[in-house]
Amino acid sequence: MRKLLALLPILVAVLFISCSAGPSGDSSLADEPVILDGPLDIDEIIPESSDDRTTVSRPIIVEDGSQPVILTGLECGKLYTIYTGRAGNAKAMASTGEDITINDLGEGTYAFILPEGVTEIEFKASEIGIGSGGEFRIGAVAAPRIDFTDGSKGMTIGQGATDPIFINQDGSEEYEAFYRIDMAAVENPENVVVTAITSNTGSASMSHWFRFIDESGAEIEGINGNAVIDLSGYDTVYLYANLIVRSSANDDARFHVYFRNPVLIGDKTVKLEPSQTYLIDPAPASLLAVENDGGGLGAFANSLNARYAGSGKHFSNVFPVRITDSRIEINIPEHSEPIMFDYSGRELSARLEPVPAGFAIESMGKGERTFSVSEGTAIFPVIFTVSSPGGTITLESVGGSGRLGLRHESGNGYATETLGPGQPYTVADSRYLEYFFFRNDAGEECSFTLTVQ
Repeated sequence: MRKLLALLPILVAVLFISCSAGPSGDSSLADEPVILDGPLDIDEIIPESSDDRTTVSRPIIVEDGSQPVILTGLECGKLYTIYTGRAGNAKAMASTGEDITINDLGEGTYAFILPEGVTEIEFKASEIGIGSGGEFRIGAVAAPRIDFTDGSKGMTIGQGATDPIFINQDGSEEYEAFYRIDMAAVENPENVVVTAITSNTGSASMSHWFRFIDESGAEIEGINGNAVIDLSGYDTVYLYANLIVRSSANDDARFHVYFRNPVLIGDKTVKLEPSQTYLIDPAPASLLAVENDGGGLGAFANSLNARYAGSGKHFSNVFPVRITDSRIEINIPEHSEPIMFDYSGRELSARLEPVPAGFAIESMGKGERTFSVSEGTAIFPVIFTVSSPGGTITLESVGGSGRLGLRHESGNGYATETLGPGQPYTVADSRYLEYFFFRNDAGEECSFTLTVQ
């Protein structure tokens, strides 16, 4: 049998999906905890499971981390989830004596599927990261058949799109979905990418991730979802997507996941389209010239998640360096292997152009430096040469603000932050300063000072 993996052509069929839903049972009992003092019958802790959505139990309180957790009344072949908020080293044993794998999906979420003839499992609370006084929940994942005929629309979870599966004690909302995707026809299956994008209006704090899962509920090893994926020779995959919303000003924080072939950008004009990933072959230092229809920076104000196509590692200093009424110019440093980036803005034409003679971007390390901005300059870019993580950065200016780009020391993470005048920003010990661009929306002659400590 061939291995199971992921796919998505322009036309696909999604055969398995679990939409997020609230806790099951009477609403008056929705948050009343269950004390773990013996076997847990799944029909008692999830009395009203659903055929078309994931149903989650009330909190289960563990008095002693060494307590055995015995789940009875389970269905073989059905996908179940466990939510703890803590990492553990999970393993379980069936009543028949055979080992059952409880698969770690990340961030304290686990999944398991029972083999034929097994309806009961046992494991220790401590094996799923639960100590004395802790709690967990069980989820019964539904598997309705849904025909998903427009792959370009992707898959979305989050506020206003799906219901949370439950709300944590700290008030954060947890969303998830499982998708089973069967491949019928894929164009260039060896060259597929995942485009994962969050959206919100106003401020929001959230974390999100996705995993490729096989039919046993285990994460498929060896797949780098942040790089180009080779799908040739594979049939089917479960895709698990998770979103935790901690705060959202307008209650519209969402996580969108797409599967597509990347689009190559060169010296020929292409159309940038929302929720697409673009590939740039090895090239000397260049500018990505994008038409500007008067709408400002738009999606380019945030990180484009530029990364190496082969490894998925972060590729630094891809950010806007110049804007006029007719175009936006994005810095593309020299690279000897293909890179790619995600785009979530409106449709705009773009092409790759050589860096013009005399063009340079200012740079600075630790210390204080003042930059003069000439009249008509809307953004002023600076690249940091600081060689150590952490620190503090402060902007001083009369009006104006800027965007700060940061990269994670692991080479995988990135972030963008707004930097206002007189408000020191503390850089996390795991992050490096990468770039900054000053916003001079009025276009008047001015100056600004950066202090890096």
